[in-house]
Amino acid sequence: MWGGAVARNAVIAKRQYAPRLPPEQRCEQLLDAALTLVAEHGYSALTMQGVAGRAGVAKPVLYEMFGNRAELLHALIEREEQRALRQVVDALPDEVGGRSPEMVFAEAVRAFLEAVAARPESWRVLLLPVEGAPAEVQERFDRARAGVLARVEEFAEWGMSQRPGGELDTELLGHTIVSMAEMAARLVLTGPARYPIDRMAGFLTEIARAVQRT
Repeated sequence: MWGGAVARNAVIAKRQYAPRLPPEQRCEQLLDAALTLVAEHGYSALTMQGVAGRAGVAKPVLYEMFGNRAELLHALIEREEQRALRQVVDALPDEVGGRSPEMVFAEAVRAFLEAVAARPESWRVLLLPVEGAPAEVQERFDRARAGVLARVEEFAEWGMSQRPGGELDTELLGHTIVSMAEMAARLVLTGPARYPIDRMAGFLTEIARAVQRT
C-alpha cells in the first residue's frame, strides 16, 4: 500500500514540476513543441494546453513565456521565418571565387536542400499546405520570398553575363530558379526516398547547365 502511494506521488510530482531551464531555452522548447503540433496536425492544434502537453510542462510555465495563443503564434511564425531566411542566405554565395555559374548553382541548390532536410518540420510549415494557416503566415512567406527572389535575380544576372549565347530575361529566370528550388524542396519533404537530395540537386544542375550553354 505504502509503495503504491509513493509511486503515485512520484508520478504527480513528475507531472507538476518540469526541469528548470533558462528563459531562452524554455522559449525554444515551447516553440519547438508548437512547431511539431502545427506540422503534424495543422494550426487548429495550436492551443495553449496542447503546447504545454507536448512540451511536458504545466500551463502556467507556458503562460510565463507567452501571454496567449496569439503571442505564441506570432513568436513561432517569426522564428521560423528568420530561420528559413538565414538558411537560404547561407546557401547563396557572397563570392563566386572564379567558379562557373553551374558550379555555384549546384552548390547553392544542394546547400538549400540539405537545410530543408535538416529541419523538415520548419519547412513543411513554410512550403506545404497546412490546415488553418492564418493570413500572417502567407504574408510573411511572401515578404521573405521577395527578398530571396531579389538575391537570386542578382545571381541570374551574373550567370547570364557569362553565357555564350547571350542573356535571357533575368527577372523571369529568377522566378524560375526560385520555383524550381521550392518544387525540389517539396518533393524532398514529401518523398525523401523517391526524391533524395542527390537526385534533385543533380537534375536542377543539369537544367542550369543546359540553360547556360544554350
